[in-house]
Amino acid sequence: MVARCYAEVKVKRMGLRLDEQISGMYNANEHSLSCRMVGEIGITDEKESTEKKTIAEERRGQILTAALKCFAKRGFHQTSMAEVCAEAKLSPGSVYRYFRSKEEIITALAEAEHQLLASWYSELTQKTSVRDALDTLIGYWLDSAEDHGDYDGPDFCVVYVELCAEAARNPHIAAIAEKFDAAQLAVIEMVLQQAVDRGEIAASLDRNMTARLINATLDGVMIRLAYDKSLSSDAYRNTLRTFLYGAIGSAP
Repeated sequence: MVARCYAEVKVKRMGLRLDEQISGMYNANEHSLSCRMVGEIGITDEKESTEKKTIAEERRGQILTAALKCFAKRGFHQTSMAEVCAEAKLSPGSVYRYFRSKEEIITALAEAEHQLLASWYSELTQKTSVRDALDTLIGYWLDSAEDHGDYDGPDFCVVYVELCAEAARNPHIAAIAEKFDAAQLAVIEMVLQQAVDRGEIAASLDRNMTARLINATLDGVMIRLAYDKSLSSDAYRNTLRTFLYGAIGSAP
């Protein structure tokens, strides 16, 4: 009797442990499946987020490229949002989803063009001579006057002039221009200081004013290229090199 009761209890305990094991295995599998599903959902969400971000960037670029062409033809203030929409081949709703006004487009263009300039200047301090640095800088500016892409070519020159004019009357655009101008001047001054340290140019050179004059010279060339079609950008290249070499006292 006792043996039979003990056997029944043992069987019940074994059954309970078996139930617990089965339940534990089920819970573990369920947890593993849940984790895997959450992981897969996370990857999917991240992928979808990246794709949406890429599409948004492409759409913004499409609108800015269209605006660049419109502004080059008619100027900032004569161009309507309807013309930008037509050039971009997008509905007004699609354009306004990314830019609430023409002023926002102008601001985005100003930031894009100044960031482009900043990317050019960032490489100059890596050059091993002041002439290499100036040649690189001249090349960037003059090459941009040729038709190489969305933000290059004659449209770039015309819109660059528009941005300079807009900075003279629009404090917001002026603030963007001043921020990037300060960064550009700092880079040129650093290049000139490196040239002084290497003994390439005289230490007495006013590096801040020289940097300003280099930038002003390049600005002037871009303005000239915007409306004077009698000479190509290449026609300026060699003479501009000689001119700037002489300005820093590095002429042969």
